Amino acid sequence: MRTLVLYSKPGCCLCDEAKEKVGRLRARGYELELDERDITADPALFERYRLTIPAFELDGRVLEAPISEYKLEKLIRGE
Repeated sequence: MRTLVLYSKPGCCLCDEAKEKVGRLRARGYELELDERDITADPALFERYRLTIPAFELDGRVLEAPISEYKLEKLIRGE
C-alpha cells in the first residue's frame, strides 16, 4: 500500500473535498494510505503550503490546489 500525504489545515473545506476524492479513488480500487499533515502545527510546512493547500505528495511528487480527481489519479499513476 502506498502512502499519500495530504497537507491541510483544520476547517479547510477544500481539504475536506480532497479527502473525499481520495475516498472515491479508493472505492475504484486504488490502495492508498492517507497521511494527513496539519500545516499549522509546523512553521516550515505552513510557510511552504499556506497558499496552496490542499496539496498531495506521493513518491516525492507534489500536486497543489486546485486539485481535480483527474489530476489526483494521474499523480497516483505516476503520470
